Amino acid sequence: MKILTVVARHPDGDRTGDYGGDAVDPHDDFDAETKATVEKLRRRRDPARHLFMRAGSVSALADLLRKHGAGVELIQIVGHARVGELWLGATWTRTMGTGHLSYILDSSPDTYRNLRDVVPEGATVRLIGCMVGASSDDRFPTVADGVTLVFDLARMWLRPHQAPRTVCATVDSVTDADFDDDGVLASSVRVVACDGLRVVEPSAPATTHANGGELVELRVAAAETQPANARWTAPPAVAMWRRWHRGNVLAAPEAYVKVQLPDGEHDGELVALGRILRVRRGARGVEYYALER
Repeated sequence: MKILTVVARHPDGDRTGDYGGDAVDPHDDFDAETKATVEKLRRRRDPARHLFMRAGSVSALADLLRKHGAGVELIQIVGHARVGELWLGATWTRTMGTGHLSYILDSSPDTYRNLRDVVPEGATVRLIGCMVGASSDDRFPTVADGVTLVFDLARMWLRPHQAPRTVCATVDSVTDADFDDDGVLASSVRVVACDGLRVVEPSAPATTHANGGELVELRVAAAETQPANARWTAPPAVAMWRRWHRGNVLAAPEAYVKVQLPDGEHDGELVALGRILRVRRGARGVEYYALER
């Protein structure tokens, strides 16, 4: 099976040429989660069978698929995500787009129409990022959620007398550990799937973390930003959080916060519907905490 994986990158110089998986992107130092995933994919066992590229915008993604998609059976698009949105360059720019370029893949037809004619017949497309395929709920009541996104894309790629393109999207939190040694998403990772005719959702709702870990009391300052079109409530100023050891979570931030730890104040991000706190601690790296309900 021929595989093409495209991982998000900073959009600077995005359309000047192909970006191979063996190149080092200096912008990745900004984002520990993307860097860990890139390093995992660079160690894939069969690079000749599994192409690895980078894209910071939907237009750049379309260019890569147009040039390298012939004969590909599995396409993996990897980036930070939240319900119904897969982030590409937006991870670095914190903007959804500039001019005619969109830095996220979502259910906007003005965005995804760029991908209309670039996916081979019968291919499977996987959108890989935390909760990108999850259904909307009361905590994050988006109009176009993950189920909408996979249905939109699969319907766009449905052609008479052709094998359908199947679209899948992950519904739980995802890390670099969820890729096997071939650089393929593990079969144990839950997805929502659509072939353009029907949608198949997991039987259980999306989860964000596993039980276990050390309970820690953290003080969290008010959020600087909140997700658009969402009734999002900040966690208590002081709450019990469980230190989560499964790091490198590919989730786009929903709010930026300040976190008070024993050694001082640090920048934090609330991700996965505000239930996971990602704390960036400089040279000490990134730590994760799950809110104890």
